[in-house]
Amino acid sequence: SRMDTIVIQSVAEAQLSKAKVRLARLEDALKRVDEDEDFGLCLDCGDPIPMARLKAMPETSLCVECAE
Repeated sequence: SRMDTIVIQSVAEAQLSKAKVRLARLEDALKRVDEDEDFGLCLDCGDPIPMARLKAMPETSLCVECAE
């Protein structure tokens, strides 16, 4: 029905928006890897971000404590 189509389109647009945001964050992370030496360091406190967090979320720029 028309309502189903509207809902599906809305969900698809929301997913696309989230994907675009993640892509931009990943591109920023790649720049930090290529240009700076601060990749893997928290931008707030300067402590190293645990490798498990970087593997799960390579776009992250904050440690768990600062992200909370």
